[in-house]
Amino acid sequence: MRNYKKLLIAAAITASLVGCGGNQTLPSTKDSGEKPSFQTSGNPAGIKADQPIAIASFRVLFVTEGKRTQTAADKGRWGSRGKASASATIKTTLTGVDSELMQQITDNAYRNFSQGLTVQGFNLLPLDKVTANKEFQKLEKRENGQSESALKAMKKMFVDNKADLKQYPIYSPTGLPLLEETFMCKQLDPLFQSLCLPKVASDMGVTLLHVSYVVDYSSFDSSAKAGKRFETNSVYANAKVSTGQNIHLHPGRTGLLAISPKGKELYFTLATDNPYQGVRAFGETLEATSTTDKAVSGFKNTMGMLSAVAGGSSSSDSTVTYEMQAKPAIYQAIVNDMLTASSQEMVWGLEYFKDKK
Repeated sequence: MRNYKKLLIAAAITASLVGCGGNQTLPSTKDSGEKPSFQTSGNPAGIKADQPIAIASFRVLFVTEGKRTQTAADKGRWGSRGKASASATIKTTLTGVDSELMQQITDNAYRNFSQGLTVQGFNLLPLDKVTANKEFQKLEKRENGQSESALKAMKKMFVDNKADLKQYPIYSPTGLPLLEETFMCKQLDPLFQSLCLPKVASDMGVTLLHVSYVVDYSSFDSSAKAGKRFETNSVYANAKVSTGQNIHLHPGRTGLLAISPKGKELYFTLATDNPYQGVRAFGETLEATSTTDKAVSGFKNTMGMLSAVAGGSSSSDSTVTYEMQAKPAIYQAIVNDMLTASSQEMVWGLEYFKDKK
């Protein structure tokens, strides 16, 4: 398995503004000796060496834009708002990754995951056995890509910190329908997805797998300071946000669920200390701030860094947008490598839990 390390991008792009269930532990990964990347919870009783296993849901979600806002303000008397405040915002968008490329990445990930299960001795049922099941056929399906209903419900894009993933395109491998999430189904914590799979597992009499990947392309960092400068008897508020290219798997939303015919559930969830992060740029980053945001922010380009600066005790606001233009071949190679490595670790985890109670 490729050993991904958490590295900060060397040259971060910065927008700054100044205005005065009990977890279990997997063994170390086989080739590195490092601690496992996935936390496990639930009941492993459904992982049987002599019981067939089937993939009923396999999805790759691609984050294509994001936003981070940082605010800062000094405090007045009795905890009231002071005279200085600042707000800095960075928006990012991903371009150069079209639906065809997303489908290729998803198909490759499914193929590697399936082959990994077979190599480790699991009796993996073919897709047509799953799709022909009467309970599976009852489940609501949707097309690959972005959900129009989700976009209408969101009413806006650029959700802070990419907190709501419903706005992004999701893909299922060719031949396996993409299941629609619905509040009528039990939410599959901790992956926070509502899919009606237990009935399918019970009807088929096999252990079902739901595999979920969230592929992100950028990261944010932010800081805030505010207070009083006693030497000048003035107040200040500093807000800063930075971003950089950083392909990574999203912790907490990447993992798998194994459901036994009797409803026993075992979860693998990518931990916050996430090693599956790219260490190189996948394309170019261009400033793409709208004319309106520039006018509102008092936008300036200083010494090659994109920033907005305001002084005194006024309220200040800065918004900067960056377009991260992916080179498709590089983006695909990084993501393929990352998905292959993480899927192998999850397969090893399933092997570890065979016949454990």
